[in-house]
Amino acid sequence: MIEGGAGLFFSADPFPADGTKFTFNLSTRLGLEIDVSDAYRMRVLYGHVHHSNNGIVRPNPGIEAHGLTLALAREL
Repeated sequence: MIEGGAGLFFSADPFPADGTKFTFNLSTRLGLEIDVSDAYRMRVLYGHVHHSNNGIVRPNPGIEAHGLTLALAREL
């Protein structure tokens, strides 16, 4: 599976510390979902997220983050 998204981020404090209270974010995830039984499925995803103010204000320090998600879902 491939997932992606974009959004806006507002914070009470500058994010990152030398940035602004407003940032744009972009995210992508790549992974797979496996049925482990009739009621359960497992997801394994690698993800990347980028936060920056898109150069609207200087400085534009931006943050890049990578992570791994492991999830177990149960059908109700």
